[in-house]
Parts: sequence; structure tokens; C-alpha cells
Amino acid sequence: MADPVTGLPRAGPETASQMHALRAQVHKLRCGQEGEQGVDLRPANAYEAVTRQMVEDIAAELREIKGRLNNLLFMIAAAVLLDIIARALGG
Repeated sequence: MADPVTGLPRAGPETASQMHALRAQVHKLRCGQEGEQGVDLRPANAYEAVTRQMVEDIAAELREIKGRLNNLLFMIAAAVLLDIIARALGG
């Protein structure tokens, strides 16, 4: 039986059960209950392995740069604070 508005066939009982099963699977994935059918994150080929290693190396370098930048900003703030204190004490 077709829908009078769209002209497309209406969902029958088998389509409804398929939709219910699909919604249940999506719910399991969203809630973290994936069971045996999890996502495989291992690299499938050498290109993916090399690319992943390069990304991890860049992430490590960015963490190091962030740490150095934080140290530099802290040192500048301390120098400014010491200068203000020295001027306030008449030095």
C-alpha cells in the first residue's frame, strides 16, 4: 500500500522490525555497549601506521611547545611583578 502524499510504499511489519533492530544497534554503539563488534583501530596498512606515528609525534612536540610557552609566560609575569615591587619599594 502506497503513501498518498509521497507515493512511496508504506513500511510493512518487516521494515518496522528492521528499523527497530537498527535503532537498537545505534543505541548500543552510542551507549558504549558494542560487545564483540567494536571498532578496530589497528592500522590496516603501512601508510596508516606511518601516518599515525607522525600524528603522535606531532602531538608530543605540541605538548612540549605548550609547556615551554607556559614556562615563558610565567617567567615574564614574575619579572613584571618583581619590577612593580621594586619600583613600589623605591628601588
